[in-house]
Amino acid sequence: MDFLPAIKVTQGEAFSSSFTLQGQDWTGFTGAVTYKQAPQGTEILETTCSGDALGEVTFSLTAAETAEFPAQAKVGFRKVGLYQVRMTNGADTFTFQGDLMLAGAI
Repeated sequence: MDFLPAIKVTQGEAFSSSFTLQGQDWTGFTGAVTYKQAPQGTEILETTCSGDALGEVTFSLTAAETAEFPAQAKVGFRKVGLYQVRMTNGADTFTFQGDLMLAGAI
């Protein structure tokens, strides 16, 4: 499993992110992003992601989806879990993971 940078999501606001794996052609791959709450690893949400021939994987959340994340009482971002990106074409599966930082709605 490869590690990705932490993402910072604000509850109730739309979010998008991407990363690039140089030399990887994602043509024919399908992807999913799972957001999990720490410490028990309870799944919060799963969405799809997409990749292109240049190695870029993109994913996003709507404001309604980020509203499903656990409520935060403290100001600022804090680590609440992790996100995991899986890309597969049926024969090969690539998995990436990073920290999920969340800020409560302002």
